Parts: sequence; C-alpha cells; structure tokens
Amino acid sequence: MMRKLMSTLLLILCLTSIALAQDIPAVQNESAQAAWREDLRELYEKMQTKHPKLFWRTPQADFQKLVTELDKDIPTLTDDQIKVKLMQIVALVDGHTQIGIFQPALNFHMYGLRLYMFSDGIYVVDAQPPYQEAIGKKLVAVGSTDVDTVYKEVSTVAQHDNDNMLKLTTLFYMVVPEVLHAMGITSDVNQPDFVVEDAAGQRTTIEPTPLSLDEYLKWGNGNFITLPPNPNVLYLQHQYDEAFWYSYLADSKTLYIQYNEVTRANASGKTMQQFADELAAFVKTASIERTIVDVRHNTGGDNHFYPPLLNFLEQNDLGKLYVLIGRMTLSAAVNF
Repeated sequence: MMRKLMSTLLLILCLTSIALAQDIPAVQNESAQAAWREDLRELYEKMQTKHPKLFWRTPQADFQKLVTELDKDIPTLTDDQIKVKLMQIVALVDGHTQIGIFQPALNFHMYGLRLYMFSDGIYVVDAQPPYQEAIGKKLVAVGSTDVDTVYKEVSTVAQHDNDNMLKLTTLFYMVVPEVLHAMGITSDVNQPDFVVEDAAGQRTTIEPTPLSLDEYLKWGNGNFITLPPNPNVLYLQHQYDEAFWYSYLADSKTLYIQYNEVTRANASGKTMQQFADELAAFVKTASIERTIVDVRHNTGGDNHFYPPLLNFLEQNDLGKLYVLIGRMTLSAAVNF
C-alpha cells in the first residue's frame, strides 16, 4: 500500500512540474526567439572554428549542455538574461575570449563604484559622488545576497585564465546593473542595495545610480578594473598615464622600473628602444644594488615591443633583480 502511495505521489509531483514548466509565460515573441537562437548558433559555431583550442579547460559536453539549456530557455528569458547566459558560455574559454561589455549592442551600464579584493574581503576603493563615504568600507552584501555568493554567481560571466585574474574581472561585473538584475541578485537596477561596513562594524546601504559606459569611463578617466591613482604611492603614481617609466630610490640604491603596457611608445612619444637606451645611460652613473621591474598593471600588448627592455636587463649589472606581478599581469606581459 505504501509503495502505491509513494508511486502516486511521485507521479503527481512529476505532472505538477511539467504543468508548471508549461505555464511559464513566454517573454520573447516567435521572431525574437528565432533571432536569439540564430545568434546562439552563430556564436557557438564561430567559437569552434576560430578558437585554436576551445575545449582546453572546459569539456565540450559542458559547453553543449549550456548551449542546449539556453536554446530551450530562450522563450522565457528577458533580453538581459539571454545576454548574461551567452556571456557565461563564452567565459568558459579563457582570459582573451569575451563578449565585449563596451559594445553598444549590449546597452549595459555601470554603477559609479570601483571594487577591489584584498586578503580580508572586497572593498570600495573609489565611488562617484554622493557615495564617497563608502570608500574604504567593506562590501558585505548586495540586497539580501551575501558578498561571497554574489562573487561566486557573478564570476560565471567573467573571462579569466586563472583564479587570480578572476579576482580582477569578477569585481568589474559586480557593478554592472544588468548582470546583477539578470541573475536575480537585485530586483531593481535603480535600487541595488549595496551594503557596506566600516571598521567598527557599522553597516550602511547605498543606492548608486546606473551610469552609461561612457559616463563611467569619463568618471574614471578610462580606468575601471584596478586601484585608482595615488600620487603618494609609488606604484600607483603612473599606472595609467605612462606605459613605462623609472625612478631611482637613492636611499636603498634601487632602480624601480614600472612597465604598464607592452607597446611601442609611451604617451610622450618615447619609444621602448629610447627608454632602454636612457636606462642604460643612467645605470652607468648610479650605484645600483637592486632593480625592481613592476608589471603589476600590465595587461599585455604586442610581443614585438618588449625586447629592448629585456636586452637592457640582460646586458647590464643591475644588482639583484626582482619582478613584481599581480592579477593584472596578463597576455604579453606574462610572455615578457
């Protein structure tokens, strides 16, 4: 008798689930469904033909599962939910493969915040007025979702080569209103409820306004993924306005070289060869016990342009050599 009751109950549950699935209202009309499915098909096919090793990290079966699930769910998803699902598929690949968020077709926005992950949590390191009181405070939640869960969910759309890079890219997407809303983390893009906590444990909630991507870049002077400039901190003085520069720290007899972009020339027009020649001339006049090459802000560039600096490092007596790397050290900077 009990077995019959259990069988009947399971049948009822299955039928109820099917009925509920069938009752989910369609968000996309037939034309939109066809267009999105064509986009999905084109994306997946092009990824397989263009990428030299698409499944190097994620098995093809996992890719296919996400593609199949999205194809099935398209009728009941909003445009932003579909865009985020597409981003999740692309994020399975590597740090160079992404759906560029700055393309107008996405029509995404940014909250006027900049986040950074330190060893003890995620902090607001810059904020647009009138939310500057949040700078230096720890992010503990977005709405009713704790920050660890937010990070875990949002990391699924972030392109990355490794976990260290993920700490950089995920925090960028954590201030994209459409991403948070599509994932159900926020219920209203105009009231995201960022909960921050000061050193005393006092919590406040801020409601930053969504900015257009152009407005966000203008506010941040084109910078959006790392710590803001600080004239009082050596490695934060010129991470954005100079591709390469150096300073001599006389008290410790240290030559400090910051290499921020693998490019032919810096903003002033000085080429990498000229820079290397200048360094070679300088070291003949200075007492150097150690040399630091800082590539913590270097996201890469063109591999053809770093040999002059490499030759300088190899051909001169520079004392002990130290190379500083970080979560922004990517692509051609890694090759260097």
